[in-house]
Amino acid sequence: MFDESFFVALSFVTVIGAFLYLKLPQRLLSALDTKSAEIADALEQARKLREDAEALLADYEARSAARLQKSLEATKITLKITDWFLLLEASMGNPLP
Repeated sequence: MFDESFFVALSFVTVIGAFLYLKLPQRLLSALDTKSAEIADALEQARKLREDAEALLADYEARSAARLQKSLEATKITLKITDWFLLLEASMGNPLP
């Protein structure tokens, strides 16, 4: 009756009983819940940071497009002025070399 399998079963029951007596499952669940809450907070913070980064990127792209548009307008004006001066010079009989 007291062979090896009996002692293995008795040891198993003793260890499980000790775990339950020390409330190990509740401690493990509590630790897992705490870690889960930390991860959820980190994910929420990451989401907010991503939204902020996307907003900054959109603002940068809008400003960049506006500056490009102003640059194009300035270039067009410069070309018109250059053309006007070239026409003026040609009409005065002094063509530029």
